[in-house]
Amino acid sequence: MKRACPSMVIKRIWLFLATAAAALLLMSCEGTKTLPESSGFTVSIEEGEGFRVEENGLTIRPGESASFTIRTKSGYMVTGADYPGTYTLHSLQNGIYRLTVTEVNYPARIRLNLTDKIRLITYDANGGRLSGDITALSCTTNADNTCTFSCDVSGQQRPNTETGQNLFVRDGYTLVSWNTMPDGSGSRIGLGSRVTIPGTGITLYAQWACWSPISDFSYRVEEKNLSDTEKDGIQDTTATGGRHIVITRYKGSADTVVIPETIASLPVEEIDTYAFLRCKAETIILPKSLKTVKTDAFASAALTSLVLYDNIEAIPDSAFTGCRNLSTLYINVMEPHYGYYFRRESVYANKMDLLISSQGKRKIVFYGGCSMWYNLDGPAMQEAVGPNYQVINLGLNGLSSSIVQMEILLPFLESGDIFFHTPELSSAQQLLTNREMSGNDDKIWAGVEYNYDLFRNVDIRDISGVFDSLTLWLDKKDLRVVKPPYRTDYEDESGNHYLDETGSIAFLRDTPAEKLVDETDLDLPQFREANLTYLAAIYRKIAQKGVLVYISGAVINIDNVPEENQGNVFAMNTLFRQKFGSLPGVTAVISNLQDFVYHSSDMYDTNYHMLSVAQTANTKIWIRDLLAQMEKDGLTDPGYGT
Repeated sequence: MKRACPSMVIKRIWLFLATAAAALLLMSCEGTKTLPESSGFTVSIEEGEGFRVEENGLTIRPGESASFTIRTKSGYMVTGADYPGTYTLHSLQNGIYRLTVTEVNYPARIRLNLTDKIRLITYDANGGRLSGDITALSCTTNADNTCTFSCDVSGQQRPNTETGQNLFVRDGYTLVSWNTMPDGSGSRIGLGSRVTIPGTGITLYAQWACWSPISDFSYRVEEKNLSDTEKDGIQDTTATGGRHIVITRYKGSADTVVIPETIASLPVEEIDTYAFLRCKAETIILPKSLKTVKTDAFASAALTSLVLYDNIEAIPDSAFTGCRNLSTLYINVMEPHYGYYFRRESVYANKMDLLISSQGKRKIVFYGGCSMWYNLDGPAMQEAVGPNYQVINLGLNGLSSSIVQMEILLPFLESGDIFFHTPELSSAQQLLTNREMSGNDDKIWAGVEYNYDLFRNVDIRDISGVFDSLTLWLDKKDLRVVKPPYRTDYEDESGNHYLDETGSIAFLRDTPAEKLVDETDLDLPQFREANLTYLAAIYRKIAQKGVLVYISGAVINIDNVPEENQGNVFAMNTLFRQKFGSLPGVTAVISNLQDFVYHSSDMYDTNYHMLSVAQTANTKIWIRDLLAQMEKDGLTDPGYGT
C-alpha cells in the first residue's frame, strides 16, 4: 500500500481549512437569519383490542401537550400507558378515559396498558340515599340510588368493597354491612371486606341498623381536655368545640342495641364503666364515632355478637368481663390499610383468597408456621401431586395465634380435601397450648385488616386477648405520620415478594445470615396429652367435614437446640408419632422428625426460614411422604406425577 507524501498531506490540510473559512464567511454574511420553524409532529395511540380513540394522530409543536379521549369496550379497563414522558390518565365514566401527555418534544406512538379482568360492583342504597361526596369517587351513579364501580381482578382475585361512608347516608341509621340480598338474607360482606365477583357482576345492598331510642340511654356531655388536644397535636376547630357524649347507662330491653352516632348533635365517643352492666341484648352495634370503651363497660352482658369500626382507639378485654357468650366479632373498615408497610404477613388475606377462590375443587392445604410458608416449594409440590389437587400454602407465622388461623380456614375446607399440618414443636401457639392473642398477633391483624370478614369465623369465647391485641394493632396504625396508599402485596426493601401462585415464598434465598434471630428446642414435656386437647378438637372438626388430616414434621435446626436436648430427636419422634397419631381426627402421621434435621448453614435468617437449596430438599421429603400416604389412602392414579 502506497503512502501519501508529506507535500500532498499539507495540500489537503490547506484545502480543508480554506473550505471551512468560506463556510464561516457565508454564515456571517447571512446575519441573524434563523432556520424555518418546525411545522409540528404527530403523537398517536397505537390501536388495539378493547378500545377506540377519538381524534387519534394529533399534530402538535414541540413542548405542547396532547390529549386523547379513549372509549373502552365492556369488560376492559385502561390501567396506564407505555410512554416514557409525563402523562395523566383520568377515568371519566361509562368506560371513557382521558389521556394527556405533556411537554412532548418528539413524535410518539403510545401503547395503552389494558386489562380485560374487569368486574362490576353495583352498590344499592337500599333505603338510604346517595351522599353529596360521591361525585368525587370513580363510579357511575344512577337515578335509583345505586352506583357502580369497575374493579380490576387481574392481580387481586377478590377486590375489597367500598366502606360506604362516602356513598350513602340515612338519617338515624348506621350502615353496618353489605348483603347480596336487599332483606339481608344473602351473603353478608363487611364494609371494606372482600367479595367474589362473578363475570356478570354483583349488586350489594346496604344494610342499615336503626338507632336505638335516645331515651334508652343515660349520658353526659364531656369537654375535650387540654392534654388530649396536646396529644393530638392539633387544635380542635370542629363545630362541637371538642364536646362529645359519654354513654353512662343503657336502660332499654331490646335484643339488639344500636348505639346512636350522635346525641343532641354531639358525637358519641365514649362508653363508661358499667354502662351495659348485665345488659340482656345479644347484639350490640357500636357507632363509628366511638373512640373509647372503658373497663367493665359490658360487664356480665348477655351479648353474643359485637359490631365495631376500626377507627376505634381503645377497647380492652376488660370491658367484657363475664361476657361468656360473646363469640363473634364483626369489624368494619374506616381506616386506611397499613399492613403492607408493616409486616410481610400482610399477604395473609391474599393467601386465604387462594383457598376461598378454590371452593369446589379438591385441595391440599399445607399449614404450619413460617417453616411451612418458607420451606415448601409450592410449584414443585403442585407438579408432584398433579392437576387433580390444588396446592395451597397457608403457612404464616409460628409465633402468632394458630387457633385463630385454623378457625379462619376451617369453613373453607371441603370434603375430599387434605389438610397437611406441620406443627413447629417449640411453638406453644402451633400446638394450641397458648390460646391467648397478644401484641405479637399484630402479624395476623396486618393481614386480616385487608379482609376483616375472615375474623368473624373465629369463636372468641375460648381466646383471650382479642380486644387488647386489636387495640395494640390499631394504636400502631395511629402512630404513623403519613397515611400510606392502599396496597395488598408485601414487598421488602430488596423487592422480594412473599407470595407465589400457591401461597409460598417465591424469591431466591442463597445467603445465610450471620446470626439467626430466634430460638428452637426439643422439649419432651410439650407433648403432655392435656396440652393437645384443643388441637385434637380442631382436627376433629376438620375430619367431620370429610377432610383427611396428615401430620408431618417441620424443620429442626439442631445447631440451635440447647445442647442438653440435642439427643432428643429420636425420643421426640416416638412421642410425636404416638401422641399425634392417637388424636381424634388425624388420618396419619406421615413423616419422621429425624428427616427434618438441618443446620444453621441451611438457614436464611431464622431457625425456620430455609435457603432455597434446602427448601428444595425439604420439599422432596414432603412429596415422598405425601404421595406414599395418598397411595395408601387410594388417592393416587397414573395421571399423577412422582
